[in-house]
Amino acid sequence: MGLSSNTRSRTRSSRSRVARLTLGVGVVALFLGACMPKAPSQTTPGTPTQENTDAYQYPENRNGVGDFVYNQLWYFNFLEEGDDTDPANDIAGVAAWGLANPESLMFQKGLTNGFGMIIRDPSEGSSFNIFGPNVDPGVPGNLTASTTFEPGPGPELANPYGTIDVISPDEYHLTGGVTDGGRSLSWDLTYTRGLGTGWKPWVMWPMPSTLGVIPAWVDYHMQMPNAVVNGTYTVDDNGDVDVYTLTDAKGYHDGFNSEFVFSIVEWDWLDYKQDDLSVHLLHPHAPQ
Repeated sequence: MGLSSNTRSRTRSSRSRVARLTLGVGVVALFLGACMPKAPSQTTPGTPTQENTDAYQYPENRNGVGDFVYNQLWYFNFLEEGDDTDPANDIAGVAAWGLANPESLMFQKGLTNGFGMIIRDPSEGSSFNIFGPNVDPGVPGNLTASTTFEPGPGPELANPYGTIDVISPDEYHLTGGVTDGGRSLSWDLTYTRGLGTGWKPWVMWPMPSTLGVIPAWVDYHMQMPNAVVNGTYTVDDNGDVDVYTLTDAKGYHDGFNSEFVFSIVEWDWLDYKQDDLSVHLLHPHAPQ
């Protein structure tokens, strides 16, 4: 991967989802848009808590206007350094869960899914990513999500691709996996807060209006800018199985909830780490 022992970087690919909008939706939106308030023109950073970041935000933000483009993402990554100085022995991985349009509004199908990625030197095996097939969050059993994300009985998030169990505000337990043909990725990981506190740089940050009239926005947080990760990450590449045991690996957890159309926005994201320093860069670019 070209990683050295004291510099760690990686670029995350675009997070995007296409919203297919019909002419009928456009007519309704234009009718509603005439009397709707605009999203704020600027914002100030917020203080992250379990309730205003990872918690299921849809009930709090549902307003009957832009709900059909509601999205939420829970994203976790890790970098495990090998036992020697050879960067070929370093691996990186991702576990994530997504949600969109949970009530299947405006003739659009709601969805929830899971995502995994393994990044490793070609000499150690192939790198690949897997998106689990979309499932309907409105079907009983397909989505359980806490509106507080505080520790309690059972997981705070669950869908067919796994669970997030909040042990404490500083510790999460993740289980899950995704499969595509002969390939699968699965995980059983504990994320513990490390250096630095959480950060919520965007609160109702304005985005390009949906259909040109519906106010659009995104809340973005870095709940664990630096995490310590322990557990296992299993890679099955058409029967070639590798079980990676992570011991105090470097980790990161962020996420967002929003009401805007992802297909018009691309993201460039960089995470740089060394022993006592972490830098995160997020650059969205869009028609506006």
